[in-house]
Amino acid sequence: MPRPPVPRCLIILMSAAAVLAGCTVGPPYQRPEIAVEPAFGPLPSKAAAQPYGVTEAPARTAQWWAVLNDPVLDGLIEQAIAANLDVRLAAARVREARARRAVVASGQYPFVGTEALYSRERASRNAWPYNALEAPGFPWEADLYQVGFDASWELDIFGVVRRRVEAADADLEARMEDRRDVLVSVLAEVARNYVDLRGSQHELEIAGRNLAAQRETLDLTIELARRGVARQLDVSRAAAQVATTEAGLPLFRNLQWQAMHRLAVLTGRQPGALAEALAPVGPEVAHGLDDAVGV
Repeated sequence: MPRPPVPRCLIILMSAAAVLAGCTVGPPYQRPEIAVEPAFGPLPSKAAAQPYGVTEAPARTAQWWAVLNDPVLDGLIEQAIAANLDVRLAAARVREARARRAVVASGQYPFVGTEALYSRERASRNAWPYNALEAPGFPWEADLYQVGFDASWELDIFGVVRRRVEAADADLEARMEDRRDVLVSVLAEVARNYVDLRGSQHELEIAGRNLAAQRETLDLTIELARRGVARQLDVSRAAAQVATTEAGLPLFRNLQWQAMHRLAVLTGRQPGALAEALAPVGPEVAHGLDDAVGV
């Protein structure tokens, strides 16, 4: 049985579709391959490489600072994630990129609009031509209702909207990576300043104990010199050692206060807001840094 002939109009439509498909705007985007030096080791897994969303806290597997086992540091990290101004600004840019993507993608769908209006009008009896009317029952007041409906759909024949959506997706991904970059920098600064704070506090504590021991040595040397057992030179040396140690105490105090102020700013607070909370000397955390490298 012979096959029925294909309608000529269908052949024309299929040919036109093929021609228009070949006129799509621009070639498909191809992500470039980036070579990684073997010295840097294998690439991290997807979960480790992308641990942060826009609003959620970092995944537990990516919390490299947890190896330090310091609850105070954990609290500072959480505060920085929630309140740091740079992180919040980066998250706002991600939301902005998402909104732009939604606006661009809306061009792929039909547009439907409705409109409803109501107004009440009252004619003036003193204005022309109403001032010449004497007709009884004339509608001096009237209610006006209007309802409108509009719908349109522009076919994306040449792929302009699709290319715009691809560009918006790429911009959104870039904004998300920018936020992760800011977040990594902020959390690293929080951990570094916290380690500096605890180190300065312990140095100040050790210097205080050394000063107390040196003062005892000075008192003993003075007593020995009074009895003729020690020389005045020994007394001068002991006094100089005490003065040297005392001169170093303000440096450790300044380093301590500077670290406190930086931590307060990193967590979105005033510089002195954490002074009372961080004043007590905590445990040393530097011993766990070697384990945290590369996590």
